[in-house]
Amino acid sequence: MPDIAETDSYGMLCEDWGSAYLITRVPGTTLPYQAGRRDDPAAVLQAATPGALRELIRADYFTRPVPREIAP
Repeated sequence: MPDIAETDSYGMLCEDWGSAYLITRVPGTTLPYQAGRRDDPAAVLQAATPGALRELIRADYFTRPVPREIAP
C-alpha cells in the first residue's frame, strides 16, 4: 500500500503527463507504476516509484515527444 506522499506523487504525475501517457498503477508487482504512450500503446515504461516513472517519462518525451492532441 503506497503512503500518502507516494499517492500524491502519483496523482501529480497523472495530472502532469496524463495527456501524453496512460499512467497506471498495478499493485503487487515489482514495477507497479506504468506509463503507456498514447501514440504508441506498445511502448510502456515501468518503474518502482512515481518519481522514477516521471524521470523515465521525461527522458522518453525528450527523445520522442508525444502529440498532445486527442483524436475525435
